[in-house]
Amino acid sequence: MTILLAHADEERRIYYADDVLRRLRSLGTVRLNATGRPLAGQAFIEAAATCRIIVGDAKAIADADVLASL
Repeated sequence: MTILLAHADEERRIYYADDVLRRLRSLGTVRLNATGRPLAGQAFIEAAATCRIIVGDAKAIADADVLASL
């Protein structure tokens, strides 16, 4: 199972400390948003491809078109 954390690096560090990431990784592969900015459009689609779980944040833009593409 692959889990996407859509948060940009700085915000992810605030919400997901190392121990939390370790626990998530015990559940499956964790894919991180390493772009340094909120995901949107095609970048969101590519990052979320093959993920079973997507953990978004208020700044990531997953509109109906993005969700329909997954």
